[in-house]
Amino acid sequence: MLQRIQSIFLLLALIANISILFLPVWQFNGEEKAETLTGLSISSAEESMSAFDQKNTNKLIAHMSTLGLSIVSALMIAVTIFQFNDRNRQKRLAYLCIILSMLMLMAMVLLTQMGPSLIMGSGSSPSVGFFMPIAAILLIWLAIGRIQKDEDMVKSIDRIR
Repeated sequence: MLQRIQSIFLLLALIANISILFLPVWQFNGEEKAETLTGLSISSAEESMSAFDQKNTNKLIAHMSTLGLSIVSALMIAVTIFQFNDRNRQKRLAYLCIILSMLMLMAMVLLTQMGPSLIMGSGSSPSVGFFMPIAAILLIWLAIGRIQKDEDMVKSIDRIR
């Protein structure tokens, strides 16, 4: 059923994955330049670039992979929520969601290391959006634990019959 605690954990993980698109992921404040990186755009004091009109192709590939993995992971979590009738399939899909979230986190790390202005140094810091995939992974892991508890409860009731 949808009101179970694992559905709540998966819904919170879905919200965390979608919020990556809008929250700042990385901020760089240098002497001459300030940039903020979100899932959808890179904005600086001079100009704002969406993910689609960047000039650096490596940065564009990393940004588009972050964007794509975020959307695919969110869709996969949404599908996982509604697989409550088959707990084994729901658990397998949840593990797949964890893998997708880890790939998204690696793509975000790669994206923040691209270009001289985003390399870790003075004035460079991760923002709240950078930690959202980690929160999503933890929430999915908690959901898997609850799915397993439900499966164990059903098996114990079947033994009593």
